[in-house]
Amino acid sequence: MLVGRPEALARVPTAEWPSPDLFLESAVFRWMALPISDSALSVIRELADNLAQRHDDMWLQRAIVEVPSGDPLWTELRAAVEANAAETRIRPSGSHQTR
Repeated sequence: MLVGRPEALARVPTAEWPSPDLFLESAVFRWMALPISDSALSVIRELADNLAQRHDDMWLQRAIVEVPSGDPLWTELRAAVEANAAETRIRPSGSHQTR
């Protein structure tokens, strides 16, 4: 689920958020790739905390501390994931390639 701006989540109580996994794509591919406000970063931190609590998945917590929003690494991550997804879509079902 892509959400245009983190501020959209700020208006919804955290307890009412669906699974944090649904917002991960937006957080990584849209929000962090651009310089964002402190309030928007606060929403992303809440999302990262929610992922850590629900799934013991702490990579986003670590990433937002180590790589600031707007850093080109976020755009490079998006490009790598999209390239991987495109490569996966063109392979026939059930085939596996090793490199």
